[in-house]
Amino acid sequence: MRFRLFGFPIEFNITILLLFYFVGQGFEPAIAVVAGLAAVLSILVHELGHAFVARGLGGKVQGITLHGLGGVTSWTGGRSTGWPRIAVAAAGSVTSIVIGAAIWLLASFGFLGDLAQLVLDTPWRVYLGDALNAGNSLVFFLGVFVWANTILGAFNLLPIGGLDGGTILSELIEKALPGSGRLHGAIIGLIVGAAVAILLYQRGFTFAPIIIGIFSVQALVRAFSSRPVK
Repeated sequence: MRFRLFGFPIEFNITILLLFYFVGQGFEPAIAVVAGLAAVLSILVHELGHAFVARGLGGKVQGITLHGLGGVTSWTGGRSTGWPRIAVAAAGSVTSIVIGAAIWLLASFGFLGDLAQLVLDTPWRVYLGDALNAGNSLVFFLGVFVWANTILGAFNLLPIGGLDGGTILSELIEKALPGSGRLHGAIIGLIVGAAVAILLYQRGFTFAPIIIGIFSVQALVRAFSSRPVK
């Protein structure tokens, strides 16, 4: 599925169905679809944050792809290294957190109704069961959307290879160690990723550790392959 939004080419990869499966586990089919849509929209918001800043810095956004493991924004031109790349990397998480916090604030001040105020206790703690018991799919959607934006934004800032935080770390080290900083950053990202994956696995998570492992290894491979030849 392809379309354009704000001038950006958007593509939904068929693997996005995996996201619906994992997000919707434990819910009835109709509610699972609502949860999946909220998660997908959260990822799209995150990627649009990257895209708008990339375009604002003179880059050309080639496209945004949403898939089963998240999303990716491809862009070229402009300044794609150093501080501009750091700004683009940080923009996704900042956008996610700001959007999630804004909706939570509206709910907390009662602008979205009493039920939303109750369900959206904090941006990272939502009582979805209350929305389901009330039969209110819209508030349930908002609860998932706010939670997903908050967690997605915060998690992506971790210095793990393949995540925004890993990119930021690599670019910062590259400024101090030109030519080898990105490789050092990818190695650190792999170590941090392994530690976080083990912690999540011990807490009963299975899908997230796999994603972290894939992203960290891919980032390390890219860093090795892009090293300047001496």
